Amino acid sequence: MRGILLTWNPERWPLDPQERTELEELSKSDFPSRWSTGNTENIPVGSPVFLLAQGKRPGLIASGITRTEVYKDKRWEGGKGLTE
Repeated sequence: MRGILLTWNPERWPLDPQERTELEELSKSDFPSRWSTGNTENIPVGSPVFLLAQGKRPGLIASGITRTEVYKDKRWEGGKGLTE
C-alpha cells in the first residue's frame, strides 16, 4: 500500500496559541484529525499518511492511517476557520 505525504507550512498557516496547546496535548496520544488532500481523491482507507512541515523548520511531524475515504468539505482558511 502506498504512503501519502501531506504538507503544512506554519509560516503560511500559523497556529494560534490555543490551537498549539491543544495540538501538543493531542499529540501525546492517538487522535482523529482531517487534512486536505488537494485534488487527490483515490486514497484507500487504512493508507499510511505522513505530515511534513515546510518552511524554516521542515521535517516529518506526524504520522497515522486514513480512517475514511476522501470527501469534499469546506476549505480551511487559517485564522478565518472553515469557508465555502
